[in-house]
Amino acid sequence: MYLVTGATGNVGSKIAERLLNQGEKVRLFLRDAKKAEPWRTQADISVGDFTKPETFKPALEGIKAVFLMNRGPDQKTFGEFVGAARDLGVEKIVFLST
Repeated sequence: MYLVTGATGNVGSKIAERLLNQGEKVRLFLRDAKKAEPWRTQADISVGDFTKPETFKPALEGIKAVFLMNRGPDQKTFGEFVGAARDLGVEKIVFLST
């Protein structure tokens, strides 16, 4: 399963759409579950936030690869997210910095 962060944005939405169209299992990491409505029947939804480390593990469990958008100045929790991914056996992280 793939985890896509920033799935409601210009790039993340295209990544999610392409993975789903290829028949891949996708989980979206979103702050607002209402924004997941277009994908509700196609993807897993994990409500979370990069400022809330307690939301990382539920989002990352069972994930083999992550599409990770740049999260701005909060490097501490961003690093915690990457560390949690490593600890849970995520094989690949694709990082896009804007």
